[in-house]
Parts: sequence; C-alpha cells; structure tokens
Amino acid sequence: LLPRAVIVSTEADGNRYRGIRIARRDEIAARATLASYTTPGQYVLIEVPGAQGSGYFAMARAPDSDCHSLAFLVKEQEGLSGELSQLQPGAVIGMSDPIGQGFALDRAALKDVLLLAAGSGIGPIRGAVEAMCHERDRYGSIRLYYGQADAAEFAFRPWLESLAAHDIEVQLVLSGKDAVDGYAHGYVQAAADREDNFAAPKHLCVVLCGMAEMQREATERCLARGVARGQILTNY
Repeated sequence: LLPRAVIVSTEADGNRYRGIRIARRDEIAARATLASYTTPGQYVLIEVPGAQGSGYFAMARAPDSDCHSLAFLVKEQEGLSGELSQLQPGAVIGMSDPIGQGFALDRAALKDVLLLAAGSGIGPIRGAVEAMCHERDRYGSIRLYYGQADAAEFAFRPWLESLAAHDIEVQLVLSGKDAVDGYAHGYVQAAADREDNFAAPKHLCVVLCGMAEMQREATERCLARGVARGQILTNY
C-alpha cells in the first residue's frame, strides 16, 4: 500500500475540473514529501480507497518550500480522476512521494519558450510557468497556448490573466467545431504552428503537456520546423 495522505481542500475550476490539495498527516513525513518535489512536471502515484487501480498525477503548482501541501488539477470524468475529484476534505488516500524527471527547464535558459498545454495538462504547465516567473530575466519571450474543447472548460482563468504582468503571452485555443471570437481554433499544436513561433528554431525551447497524441504531433511539427529534439521538453 502507498503511504497515507489526506485531502486538504478542493474547489471547482472551470466546469470539468477541480483543484485539490493533498498533504501527509504526519508533519515530518509532510516535510520529506515536499522536499522531494524539486522540479515542475514531477508527479505522484495515487490510490483512492474503493476505486480500482492507481494512477499518476502531476503537481499543478511550482515547488514551494513555504507550502504544506501539493496541488493538483483533476478532471471530473469516469475512472480514477473522477473518483479523486469527488473526495471531500479529510478523505484519506494513498500517495507516493514525487517522482519523475519533470521539465528540464535549464535547457530553456536564455531561449524563447513556447508552452503547449491541452486539457488537464495545464496543471504541470502552470508549475513550469510559475518557476519561470520566479526567474523571468533568465528567459526570452514566453508564449503559452492552452487548449480545451469548450470555452467553459478552461481552468486557472484569473492566473492566466495575471501572466501579462510577467510579459507572458497567452493564447486560448478551442478545438470545438465552430470558431469563437477571442480564441484560436483547432488543436494547440496546429494553432501554434500557424503563428510566428518557429521563426528562430535554434533559439526556441518547447514545453509540452497533454494527451499523448497532442505531444506526438507537436513533437513532429517542432522537429520539422528545425527545433532540436533536446529542446522539446516533456515530463515523462
């Protein structure tokens, strides 16, 4: 069994997601867990009592030594994510310590950064953006393309609006059938490709998080435009 943890808080975000915070019940164990979260894009293995199987969930905020819990964005759907989204504060679950390589943001230093997030992939991408905001002078231009199927599904709206103050450009992308004013249309990888994001591929780092098909197609597009494979960052 995985070590025990408890749901600290939960709140709706968009019409299909919930933001939840999880912490260890023991203070010493909590400190050890938080200390092992060092890089945005890392994830934990979670078990929900009564649900079948376990699953990986990436943290949705940058590492923060002053925080006492880990943040996640989970989708209200069938399966483990849906089971987790229904839990209330005080519920006990199983959770590993943070694992995985995370996003190798050191490779983005002194480069322009293009981030592509689809669905709940905005969670770990938020962690990466927050980390870059803490060292904003270390990077060139930063552009974030974030896609959902419906305008009501976008999470982190207030935070997205705040990014302009950090000189970060945000483009929301809708993959639904019809174009909507104020949004790019299609999939994030296609929307980013239509605009002038690959004019200087040797000076560009691309960060991806979302469905496997999106990441595969985005990687193919980046390579075709001249972005080096080592400058295409994922967290798996």
